[in-house]
This record gives sequence, structure tokens and C-alpha cells, in this order.
Amino acid sequence: MRKRFINNKLRLILALLLAGGLFSVSAYSIMIQVPLADLVAGADVIVIGQVTDLECTWNLDNSLIVTVVALRIQEVMKGRVLNRIILIQIPGGTMGDIGLKVSDVPCFQKDETALVFLKTILNPNSPKNSYLAIQNNLSSYEVFEQAQGKYAIDKNGLARKEGYDLINKDDDTDRSLALTELKMKIKSMLRKASLSRGKSRE
Repeated sequence: MRKRFINNKLRLILALLLAGGLFSVSAYSIMIQVPLADLVAGADVIVIGQVTDLECTWNLDNSLIVTVVALRIQEVMKGRVLNRIILIQIPGGTMGDIGLKVSDVPCFQKDETALVFLKTILNPNSPKNSYLAIQNNLSSYEVFEQAQGKYAIDKNGLARKEGYDLINKDDDTDRSLALTELKMKIKSMLRKASLSRGKSRE
């Protein structure tokens, strides 16, 4: 009972701060570039899929609002995915009268197709996780390197990263390119990494 009271009190304080504009964080910020090679090397899983649903909820310890993105897998480029549908946990969202904006995080739209670089949430009890993931018993992930770890793919086959700006804009050479070219680059980097691992074992 005491824990529930504390949680309710925390939510009320958060709502008042939001209403007063004291907890508002820009959802669009300036970042240091993460090269494509680092995204490929650092991600546990790289997949292309379609967003089938989005739902806002509280994380497991009721300290943060998260948006849960359901992604139907179309292609796995790296890693192993056990389910046809996976859940991606994004900090921020709206629950009733309480809204939370978090800088640097990617934005997803229902029915859009996206290529994403993901890190596995290995501990199901992690605060990064949500009740929805536990209840649905689906694999749960977070986007690697935040907004830079997601490409939105339009109907013309153009892959584009959005929702952030770079300190040096000239660095962002892979921000917008044809999906076919992006996939070729990723596959090339994965092949080189595989060959390098093979040589190190010799």
C-alpha cells in the first residue's frame, strides 16, 4: 500500500512539473555522429520490419513512461530473432494527463517500415522493460544509439534517419540513402567482421 501511495505521489509531482513546463525536454537535439560501422558492430540485432502497433505504458518500476513499439519482422540482417513480432521500448510517451518527451530517441509511426539497430534487454525485470513485454512474453529491445539507430523507409525505398541534428552536419554521410545501398553497406561490414573473426581464430 505504501509503495502504491509513493508511486501515485511521484506521478502527481511529475504531472505538476509537466504542467508548469519545468520537466519539458526537447525531442530534437544535437548529437555527435555515430558512424554506420559502429552501429553495425555494436547492435545485437539489425532488422527490417513494419510497425504494427504503438502503446504507452509505465515501465516495470513505475518510474518512467515508455512507448512500446510492436515490430513485425520482414528481414533479419544480424543476430537471431525468436519471434516474428518483437517489442521495442522507447522512453517517453503519454499516459492520461501525463506526458514525457525525451531527447534523442527515435520516433515511430504505425504502419511505417523501418530498419533498426537494436540491443537486447536481457533482464526481463530491467526498468527499461515494460509490463506489456512481460505479459506478451515477446523479445524486448531498445534502439542502439537512440535516434541514430533507426532508419525510416519510405515507399520509394529511401532510408532516412530523423529526429536529431549533428554538431558537424558534414559527418552524416549515411543519414539518407537508398535502402538497397544501405543494405549492401551493412552486409559488407558484417562480412568483413566475420572474416576478421575467422582470421583471429587461426
